[in-house]
Amino acid sequence: MDGGIINELLEEWTNEIRKEIPPEFREEYITFVKKIAFEVLSGKRSPEEIVSEIDDAFVEDVLKKGVKIKDIARRIKLLLQLIMEKKESEEAQEMIVKLAFVQPEIFYKIFEIYEGVLAEEEAKRRRVERALRVLSKVSQAVSKIDDEKALLKAVCEIIVKEGGYAYAWVGYKKEDKSVQPVAKAGEGDYAYEIKITWDESETGKGPTGTAIRTGEIVIVREIDKDQRFAPWREKALKKGYRSSIALPLKVKGEVIGALNIYAFEKDAFDEDEVGLLKEVAEVVSFGVTSIREAEERKKLEKLYRAIVESSKTGIIVVSNERIIYANKAAENLSGYGKEELVGRQFVEIFSESDREEILRIYKLAFYDPSYVPENLEVSILRKDGEERIVFVTATPVPDFGCVVLSMLDVTKLREVERKLKESEELYRSIFEFSPLGIVVAGTDMRIIDCNDAALKMVKMKREEVIGIKWIDLGIFDEEELSRAIEMFYRGLRGESGVYEFRIKVDGEERWINVFPVLLTKDNKPYAFLNIIEDVTEKKNYEREIKEALERLEILRSIDHAILSGKELKEAIYEALQLARRKLGFDLLACLVLGEDPFVVHDSDVKIDLNPELFSGVESKVVENVLELGEMTKLDVEFLKAGLKSYATIPLVSRGEKVGLLLAATRKTFSEKDKEKFKFLETLAGQLGIAIQEARLFEMRIKALKQIEDNIVTLATLVDKIKNPLAAITLLLEEIEGEIKEKIEEQVKKIVEIVRDIEKGWVESEDVRKFLMRNWEIA
Repeated sequence: MDGGIINELLEEWTNEIRKEIPPEFREEYITFVKKIAFEVLSGKRSPEEIVSEIDDAFVEDVLKKGVKIKDIARRIKLLLQLIMEKKESEEAQEMIVKLAFVQPEIFYKIFEIYEGVLAEEEAKRRRVERALRVLSKVSQAVSKIDDEKALLKAVCEIIVKEGGYAYAWVGYKKEDKSVQPVAKAGEGDYAYEIKITWDESETGKGPTGTAIRTGEIVIVREIDKDQRFAPWREKALKKGYRSSIALPLKVKGEVIGALNIYAFEKDAFDEDEVGLLKEVAEVVSFGVTSIREAEERKKLEKLYRAIVESSKTGIIVVSNERIIYANKAAENLSGYGKEELVGRQFVEIFSESDREEILRIYKLAFYDPSYVPENLEVSILRKDGEERIVFVTATPVPDFGCVVLSMLDVTKLREVERKLKESEELYRSIFEFSPLGIVVAGTDMRIIDCNDAALKMVKMKREEVIGIKWIDLGIFDEEELSRAIEMFYRGLRGESGVYEFRIKVDGEERWINVFPVLLTKDNKPYAFLNIIEDVTEKKNYEREIKEALERLEILRSIDHAILSGKELKEAIYEALQLARRKLGFDLLACLVLGEDPFVVHDSDVKIDLNPELFSGVESKVVENVLELGEMTKLDVEFLKAGLKSYATIPLVSRGEKVGLLLAATRKTFSEKDKEKFKFLETLAGQLGIAIQEARLFEMRIKALKQIEDNIVTLATLVDKIKNPLAAITLLLEEIEGEIKEKIEEQVKKIVEIVRDIEKGWVESEDVRKFLMRNWEIA
């Protein structure tokens, strides 16, 4: 058969049918039918071969996309008509025969595929219908069941019984990342036999864990092949499960668990069915949310009722001007029982003078609540005739056609206010004119009130402190603030006392004594009354006295050391030690002049000082050694030791320079250091006196030694004279005449001289003892 004739025929045919084919698969369809028709009409292949190579999947897809069997038959009929128009042609007769032979085979093949499509669509329809049944039944269950566990159990049973699914269960996530089954339906306890989590572990990466973790639907179409199902595959296959779906359950946007459904067949969940099951999960989520909200409402209603009943505020609900509800406080306030209040005209419980006003407020609450005052002060007329003052608040509830009246008893408050008002002037006078600072601060540390004396202490205005926390005034440094807060909490525990604090006001350091008094009401603290005394002057006076005593102790130590017989060097060193510890210099040194000059020093630095270094040094203050142009040997030694500033003061006693006092520091002299120079001058004067006294002491010792030597010499001389004189006296007994008389006259004179020497010796001893007593020399 001529291929050109066939192609020409087929081109005409496809042009006729082209417009009938949907655009999305038109070209593919035309190519497909032209190929088959050409092979049939050309006769190059047998009908069986042609039919066997038809693409079943393509035909199935075409049928699913809406191509009908009758459309296929009509198009084949059109092809036959085109061929018959050329019936006088032998080729046409031949093509009709070939087409007749292959047509039954083609239709058989198409019908076979079409039956499969119909079967699949029927199965799909049944699945959709069962999903719809499940959705309908679940919706009914949600509308009827008000218990969460019962609802979940009913949902699982509906899915299995009505939907024909193999197994269903609901699992809730737990804090430890595990999934806890809470309901199931179907044969066995599969849900309770497996371990499922919702973390990133292997047991958390399955459908249930993933659905909970991500909030997305997870489908396993083939349990025997899907690796996500590996941990539970063996048990699932034994139960006959072949596919599953996990649908997240959400409450207020948060995933709380998952609904899991299993089917006996593979790939059981198509797109339409999944959409319906998603709606089922959403309905279940809505049901759980509604149940939980209802339970929460019940709890809140119970709580509100308990609050209203236990409230100390009287509450009545009024409808049509009659009381329909009254709490216990309203009973106590009015003196009527609940049965006496309910049904009564509400204005009857108020005093007659206030009834018109309270009725006006009641009506305004309905029509224009903006005119209703927040609090209305009126009087209640109790059953026993007593009147009580109350604050009334009217709150309309339009949906229920009623007004809630809250009544707060302020009778005692008004009495207290009256008494307070009477004592206010007295309190205010004491408060304002007290020389002591008075500050009232709440237990939240905020300042409620203060007097002018307190403001004067901190140099602030009232508007700068009222309502401010005292810890935020900026008067305490970190250390003192910590102490103040500690004392505050001790005060809250009932401890009391007088506390001393250091504060800073405009950069000036000041001291205060605080006596806090805890104020309580109904045994509960509500404020502190702080009485504050400025003790800065007292503190400064005490410090000055202390410093003066310490300085006197240093000066006294010099005198004591000298008088106690200590060596001058030791006495000076002890004085320098005490002075340096008190004054805080890095070096204190003393040069003592004399026949044998020496230097005594106490320091934190390593330095070698000798008298030669002080040669030519007089009274001066050097702020910075580094700034000196020409340097002395002493300056060089200070550089070596790392000393920066120094001052020298001459030691003068009775107009004579006896030494030099030196003070040095590693840093530049501060103003405080310079304030210490005055004491250094006093110390220098005392050291000068001490050195002079030490010299005098040495001279006295020498004088006494000389007297002692003189006494010994005189005693020896007397002995030396008496012995020869005694011998001369014995010899005179043997001599007679004028010579004897002359010798006796001379002996008498010598005896007189000896007596005078003895008298001088005794007087010298008395002088020595007198001097030792007066000079306090042992």
